[in-house]
Amino acid sequence: MKSPEAVIEIGSTGIRLMICELSPQSSWETADFSEQPVSLGRDVFTNGTVSRDTLLQCLRILNRFREQIAGWKIDNEHITVIATSALREARNRDTIVDRIQVKTGFNIRVVNGIEENRFIYLAVLEVLRRDAPRIQRQNTVILEIGGGSTEIMLFEQGKMAAVHS
Repeated sequence: MKSPEAVIEIGSTGIRLMICELSPQSSWETADFSEQPVSLGRDVFTNGTVSRDTLLQCLRILNRFREQIAGWKIDNEHITVIATSALREARNRDTIVDRIQVKTGFNIRVVNGIEENRFIYLAVLEVLRRDAPRIQRQNTVILEIGGGSTEIMLFEQGKMAAVHS
């Protein structure tokens, strides 16, 4: 059995943790999930920066998630932390990312809009696993309205034709 993997997403309205394990059928199964609200988007989209109070809130949440991950005995190389539009747009992004790394040990990858689209597409296919072959043969639109961005993907017979963030 493969060791579990942890993924943390730092979004505009919350921070989410998902822990998955590879099943005997070679599909990923959710073993644990946590989500905590945070107002990164409100800070960034009104003032352009993440406030000290919001940073402290993020640190409390991420340290709780660190403890939860430790309970699963997951090594750092099996932890992925991504941040989306709020941190991507924050003028003090580098300072915030550095502070989080120092205080939690998490290395954050701030993803661009196109990469965020790709993750959304993969997540949708996983959720719709039964219907994925049908979706991949037809023209399809995937629209994700997040707290800080809207992602749209257009597919023609399963092949990406256009993408916009």
